[in-house]
Amino acid sequence: MKPVTISNKNATQGFVRFSIRATAESDAPPILNAFEVYELITDLNSPTDIKDVDAMENIKRYYGISRIDWQGDPCLPEKFRWSGLDCSYGINPRIISL
Repeated sequence: MKPVTISNKNATQGFVRFSIRATAESDAPPILNAFEVYELITDLNSPTDIKDVDAMENIKRYYGISRIDWQGDPCLPEKFRWSGLDCSYGINPRIISL
């Protein structure tokens, strides 16, 4: 078995069809271990100010904080901002309280 990634950057609508089949040398049926579909989402917001991100990363490291939701951008998307933070959402989001 070998992993295979198939990408179609031009698929914007409609259907995608694929099939799997055993190789000519195999007497076993084909195996599909996983199937993942990703959708590119355009984020219209700028990322959280890098100075704030660096400060939060330093705080995490210094105090050994390991929280599952403290990953990625601290303020964005707003629905998934890090717990315990308050952010301002101007042109460039900023952390305003912890």
